[in-house]
Amino acid sequence: MVHYDKNLFKASVRSTVRNNQTRLTVTLWGVFKEQESAQASEQRCVQLEKARRELERQLSGLSDRLEEEESCSAQLVLHRDRLEVECGSLRRDVDELDSALTAAEQTKQVEHCVIFTTG
Repeated sequence: MVHYDKNLFKASVRSTVRNNQTRLTVTLWGVFKEQESAQASEQRCVQLEKARRELERQLSGLSDRLEEEESCSAQLVLHRDRLEVECGSLRRDVDELDSALTAAEQTKQVEHCVIFTTG
């Protein structure tokens, strides 16, 4: 029969229990930290999803605005083209009137000279 020292056995059991308690505490602390990290990651995902939805909303608004601006730009180009055609026509009219005025002034001078020399 083997003889055990009760005090040594009790000390060994206490030591084993303390070691197991320490390991359990460390394990629980690790699980707690993992849960904390998972919660932080989940919160970050929620924040990023909200930010993504807001950016998509802004993009939609900007796309609508761009479409309106492009439409206005096209209308302005058409209006500019019409005005350029009208300006060209008015310039030709002014040139014709200027030529007619020059011709009339020359005719008047010639008539004035003729009247002066014959009269």
